[in-house]
Amino acid sequence: MRGRVVQRGRLRAGDAHHPEEQLAGGVLALATGLGHSCALLRHGSIECWGWNSTGQLGNGATMDSLAPVNVEGIDGKVTSITAGYNHTCALTRDGGAWCWGWNMQGQLGDGTSTNSSTPVHVQLPGKVKSLRASGNQTCAVARDGVGWCWGDNSYGQLGDGTLVNANTPQRVSTTSRLTSISPGGNSTCAVTARGGVECWGWNLGGSLGSGSSAQYLTAPMAVVGLGTGISEVSTGGDHACALANSGDVWCWGVNFNGQTGGATPIDVTPTQIRGLPTPTASIALGDTHSCAATKEKNVFCWGANQVGQLGNGKLDNTAVPVAVVQAGH
Repeated sequence: MRGRVVQRGRLRAGDAHHPEEQLAGGVLALATGLGHSCALLRHGSIECWGWNSTGQLGNGATMDSLAPVNVEGIDGKVTSITAGYNHTCALTRDGGAWCWGWNMQGQLGDGTSTNSSTPVHVQLPGKVKSLRASGNQTCAVARDGVGWCWGDNSYGQLGDGTLVNANTPQRVSTTSRLTSISPGGNSTCAVTARGGVECWGWNLGGSLGSGSSAQYLTAPMAVVGLGTGISEVSTGGDHACALANSGDVWCWGVNFNGQTGGATPIDVTPTQIRGLPTPTASIALGDTHSCAATKEKNVFCWGANQVGQLGNGKLDNTAVPVAVVQAGH
């Protein structure tokens, strides 16, 4: 079963259900939106399935698909994929960025607000090394360390100094060179070349951790208290977490459900997550919960758990990491 993707569960409108022989072997990565999923295959092609009302499957149609369909029209071998609510993007080996699907806020970056059911080339001034989509926005880090964002900017999450949506890439207003970028629901964070973290967007009660009380940060500000030595940042709905080179995890922001691991409703400074038994290898955030994978290949989650998103067989919120229970145990 290695390299095979199989989805099971109740079928609802727009959900995907397909035979096990689909996508057999060679799956390198997955990306999921509100109601669609995509898989990057080993030979560099993409297959998507699920909702397709805005063309987010990239097959030239707008009908939902119960089985994977090929994404057509990308020039170059794809190395990574990412998805927002109803749009999808891909990065090619030669540094090109391609997007398709919903485009009302300009999240495809092609200079229009017209949806596209086939990939459009994002006009960036340089080659891209990382590409991330979330919600109705998309961000990229160019190989020269410059950050670019486009799409929804209702809260300043593009970081260009305005609150105006953009249908072409806007340069992130920082003098720091960036290594990675993570757009979230209402804000965006990035890791700098010096190992620090800068965030911008909606700053509810100081949730971006910069020490500023402004409602919106339309340009990046450094997160106070992290210092350097950060290798990864992940942004959720209104909170963020950073992974240090040491394997420690730090979180800050809105904490109504325990998602930052702190003791206050809004943690304005980073809180170190206690209770992770081994150094962390990677982190991932949902809207109101957080997860970490350890170097021992175990997964722990904390925060909101009303629908079982922590995977521990219970429905109680917790600010303390709990182990995800393996299926059948």
